[in-house]
Amino acid sequence: MVAPNGSPDRTRSAFRLERVGVHRTGVPFAVTPEVASAYAAAVGATVGSIVPPLLSVVPAYRILFGAVDSVTPPSARRLVVHGDHEVVVHRPVRVGDELRAAGRVEAVRAASPGAAVVVGIDVSDAGDEVVATHRATALVRGVWPAEEAGPALAAPTPEPTAWSGTATVAVTADQPARYAEATGDHNAVHVDAAAARRAGFDDVIAHGLGVFGLVLTALVARLADGDPGVVRRARVRFGPPVRPGQALLVRWCDGSARVAFRAEDARGAMVLRSGELDLA
Repeated sequence: MVAPNGSPDRTRSAFRLERVGVHRTGVPFAVTPEVASAYAAAVGATVGSIVPPLLSVVPAYRILFGAVDSVTPPSARRLVVHGDHEVVVHRPVRVGDELRAAGRVEAVRAASPGAAVVVGIDVSDAGDEVVATHRATALVRGVWPAEEAGPALAAPTPEPTAWSGTATVAVTADQPARYAEATGDHNAVHVDAAAARRAGFDDVIAHGLGVFGLVLTALVARLADGDPGVVRRARVRFGPPVRPGQALLVRWCDGSARVAFRAEDARGAMVLRSGELDLA
């Protein structure tokens, strides 16, 4: 057998495919004014009755991490990175909502950097109405699955050949700490410089979903008069990690039904790519 890049494969691992499709349910999560304010501040948004569209991922974090760990060999868990993320908004989340997440691993497939673990999560309100659906792909770098399960991976969205607008988005030095406090994602590489260096980084790195949230805020401000309630869907693929304390260049192409976008760091690397944003 060969790896997807054509090289001899010596890193096939047994993933727990019997756990694909096993449902996991989270605990209730209250969207209090304090929670909404902290999250909005962490992604550069203003506070209103309707919260930023990616806040609904917060009660889904535990489901996402637990689902990926449940199928991934323990020795490979340190190799996991966030590959892409999509949110479909069924109705805007509002201050006062009580949310609960439920999800499952949908697929384990071979991908160019290793194994792709796809997790689908529904976030519902107290009346069991689904308010948002998240689909995340975790990439296990350098480890290919001995067997695969679930549907094939979707092809990446082609980048536009030209862009119609640009903006700069600041990732401040304290943004990872503020995002960690607002969401509960205290992964050490985001808040502890020594831990980040042990993991191979020069310093702490920003949360991928935190950067996604900052960029969405900028796009909503420029394309939807700052109204997060018109966001219906957003998807992005993550690139190299973002170092705090720099400005990102966001490019977009406003089509008739869908906005394509991407973000580049100060060195020109695409940290977000193949972005798609659907507005009402």
